[in-house]
Amino acid sequence: MNRERIGSVLVCDSEGAVGIFTDRDVLARVVSAAKDPAATVVADVMTSPFVTVKATTTVEEAIRVITTKRCRHLPVMGEGGEILGLVSIGDITQWIVREQENQIEGLFDYIEGRYPA
Repeated sequence: MNRERIGSVLVCDSEGAVGIFTDRDVLARVVSAAKDPAATVVADVMTSPFVTVKATTTVEEAIRVITTKRCRHLPVMGEGGEILGLVSIGDITQWIVREQENQIEGLFDYIEGRYPA
């Protein structure tokens, strides 16, 4: 995970996702517990159950989930329970920044009388 700069991975079995293993799990449940990473099984230290959102969840709702549940990675699940993707607090932050930049640019265009052609 560190080498690939990945903050979390979903843990799946034949039925689907059963947990999430994050960098926070490594620190709290492996390093702090002085467990041997080479001998520790992911199933023993992953977060389960884990918090998910649906594809129809708004960004505002996702922020609320991240804030209240204190998680940084949200698996996005389909209506049938299938994994559609994973959104992180970094993804959401980047989206918010882009949206705010677009709004600011639109306001400047409006104030200066520039309209899209």
